[in-house]
Amino acid sequence: LPEKLPASPAWDSLSSDDKAIRAKTLAAHAAMIDDMDTNISKVIKHLKDIGEYDNTLIIFTSDNGSSEPIDMKNLSPLPIAEANKFFELYNNTLANIGNADSLVNYGAWGAGAAVSPLSYFKTTQGEGGTRSPLVIKLPGSSNESAPEIIDAFVHVNDLTPTMAEYAGAKHPGATYNGHNVHPIMGKSLKSLLEGKVEQVYA
Repeated sequence: LPEKLPASPAWDSLSSDDKAIRAKTLAAHAAMIDDMDTNISKVIKHLKDIGEYDNTLIIFTSDNGSSEPIDMKNLSPLPIAEANKFFELYNNTLANIGNADSLVNYGAWGAGAAVSPLSYFKTTQGEGGTRSPLVIKLPGSSNESAPEIIDAFVHVNDLTPTMAEYAGAKHPGATYNGHNVHPIMGKSLKSLLEGKVEQVYA
């Protein structure tokens, strides 16, 4: 595993209050992931119940780098007076962390832990800041127990052309209903996902 980030104090050096706040913040983060997992499973069950699971392309990904590596109180780009007024809208006491009227963010200490075993986090060029999870279930696939891992480089811009190709949707061209249309960025991953090519980028 990567070594502890130099800027993050060792756990044993923290006060009991700091330990409690950090533990509760990470617990709220874990609860959000658990809730997301529960509700994604409900969507998948529904698709199976109506007979559309095998016909559905499912893509799950995440923002890069876990979190901004800055404690919430230092995160706002607003002037100090406006930032303080904004944060007064929330109750970030220890007992309230995780409730709807709390707004917490962990600094480098939590961002680094959340992307383990990768190193570093958002805003850095470490793997923790540049590699994101991407899980795809193809239409007609049934390899859930032994999924294939593809190591080829892909980019978030590739998701739109991939979904469009699977859906059979065509880009309208330079204009649509009298409005200019930007070209789609990225490349379709369909040929990569179906094993027809080993990479879509040189």
